[in-house]
Amino acid sequence: MISPRVTLSDLAQFTVLSIELGNGEARFAGSFTHLKAVREGFGWLYISRADSIRGKLTTLDPVKQTAVFVASAPKVMPQVGDTFPYVGGPRNPTDVARILEGPESWQRVAFHPSDAIEIRDPEHPGTILQRKVTVSDDPKEESKSVRMREAGWDHEHCEFCWAKVGHGGATHGYENVEGRWLCEDCYAKYVVPRDLAFLYRGK
Repeated sequence: MISPRVTLSDLAQFTVLSIELGNGEARFAGSFTHLKAVREGFGWLYISRADSIRGKLTTLDPVKQTAVFVASAPKVMPQVGDTFPYVGGPRNPTDVARILEGPESWQRVAFHPSDAIEIRDPEHPGTILQRKVTVSDDPKEESKSVRMREAGWDHEHCEFCWAKVGHGGATHGYENVEGRWLCEDCYAKYVVPRDLAFLYRGK
């Protein structure tokens, strides 16, 4: 049986019932249409990739479906009566936008290894960090490196299911302009239909 597509309007909708300002915070008391994927802790009132409001959901009442959303210096100040789709952590508005932007924002490509640089972690002696070498790297940084590894960046992970693309995984995947990757299954499952069901899967 095919599950129905999840859209923004299907997410739990948070309606602001009252607002309290003080101590550099805005406290929005409100109610939810349902509590699927809603729990206390950090989350977002979704507006867009850039303007969504990050805060902490507290005093959640599962019977009345009410809660208080506490935000520090929100970019946009909601008004009483405003309603927002709620995106709970660990997901965020960028994850949502990547799906809603649709197939036009992704390109199917074959993964090719690239060079990697290994660097000593200054905060954890004895720990080595590895990252992909980019064209913007400062050559002086090589003095900090343990070693350069030719073709050492040999795979990526799907943003949603963590499947490998590259060594030990699929040969092809979908990449966007941010350099983020999706496996072919997640692309077909979420991007093509613009389905937000991944929000119910956690991370």
